[in-house]
Amino acid sequence: MSIGIAGIGSTQHFSMELMQSMTGTDLVHVPYKGGSLALSDVLAGQVPAAITGLPTALASIRAGQVRALAVTAPERSRHMPELPTLAEAGLPGDAVAPCTGLCAPAGTPAALVERLNADVKRALAMPQVRQQLLDASVPPSHLPAARMAELIASEVGRFSRIVAAAGIVPEN
Repeated sequence: MSIGIAGIGSTQHFSMELMQSMTGTDLVHVPYKGGSLALSDVLAGQVPAAITGLPTALASIRAGQVRALAVTAPERSRHMPELPTLAEAGLPGDAVAPCTGLCAPAGTPAALVERLNADVKRALAMPQVRQQLLDASVPPSHLPAARMAELIASEVGRFSRIVAAAGIVPEN
């Protein structure tokens, strides 16, 4: 079965690879330049399914144009609490949830990193910012810079194993 994904190396690609390894199925990834293009081809009947971010698909799901099966995140979405997680749908294992972080170039002075970190933390505490993020299906959370670096290192290790197991070769 062909599955539209939001590009090679995207969280959607890794979700598909994990599902494939958990189920023993043979899925063919069809990479697009973004989830909305993959969704458009599902709507047009060009591919039978896609893995996209919920914000991309939410309007089409609510309009009954596509059927959502599950979320790849470890928790249900607050926008569609009736939609099960992959584990709840019968595919227990590692969940893949996108994470957004603010990064600065290597060598950025520590004082500037601390200031940016404090500014982000202050912005995320603002009710209007929190609401806008929640409305976009982005759970607002803050990690100190050192903890974010640890998370990135952990995720790189985890995704590197997925890449190796799937035989994904980086493109130049």
